[in-house]
Amino acid sequence: MTGYGSSNLENEEYTINTEIKTVNSKYLDCSLRLPKLFADKEIEVKNLAQKILERGKVYINLNYVSKGENISQLVVNQQLVSSYYEAMIKSAKELNAPTNDIFRIAMMQDNVFIEKANEEAIESHWKAIYQTIEKALLDCNEFRKDEGKSLQNQIEECLNSIQNSLTEINKIEPHRMEKIRQKLEKNIESVVSSEHFDKNRFEQEVIYYAEKLDIAEEQVRLKTHIDYFLKELNKDGSKNNTSGKKLNFIAQEMGREINTIGSKANDADMQHFVVEMKEELEKIKEQTLNVL
Repeated sequence: MTGYGSSNLENEEYTINTEIKTVNSKYLDCSLRLPKLFADKEIEVKNLAQKILERGKVYINLNYVSKGENISQLVVNQQLVSSYYEAMIKSAKELNAPTNDIFRIAMMQDNVFIEKANEEAIESHWKAIYQTIEKALLDCNEFRKDEGKSLQNQIEECLNSIQNSLTEINKIEPHRMEKIRQKLEKNIESVVSSEHFDKNRFEQEVIYYAEKLDIAEEQVRLKTHIDYFLKELNKDGSKNNTSGKKLNFIAQEMGREINTIGSKANDADMQHFVVEMKEELEKIKEQTLNVL
């Protein structure tokens, strides 16, 4: 599911702003870009994200500005400058060329200026950066928990609606079967009076018709699926390994039973509740896509 977290820290030495966004992903996929001075800390940050968030595509945006005394400075690579200078002087003499600008040219060569880091300051600044990243990750995780709770409440409301519709179907089932019985009796009268009446075949047809319209098994299975879905949804958060894929599979099984009830209903009132259950089930399927 989506998540957002941020953390800021500022003093006379530095300004640090960290912003974290997450979207659904089965595994952890962490995208970040650290300042050059801290490029070697990338694995450390990814391990921290793994520990706190566990899964999801994570985008870490870090803005770091060092203030006051620099934690690194440019120094001249004296040995390299000497090598450039001596080689150029030698070549100039051999070619009888002027040597006036050789020092300036030597200083313009690659890698003459190198960055020397203040290791103590770098370590101090990194601890501050790490703390802001950790705080932003924790903030993001709380955001995801809140969204997850809201998502759970929405799914439970849909399940309750399906359960209520199933309860109404259970109430009207005896009346539906009575209407079917009356219809059968009327048809029986016309069939029995026929000179081509075949008693054995007729009994088989009646049994087949009754079984075709019986929804008792579907009602029981649908109730079982609803209870199972709720059980998986309400597992202890510290032990909950239920995936969106598993919940979606249970929802598909629920849909199969609802569709069968609808095809057997042969009753306008019952069809009304079937349609309502289908609508709520579609909402559930959409929401399970947001479950990791």
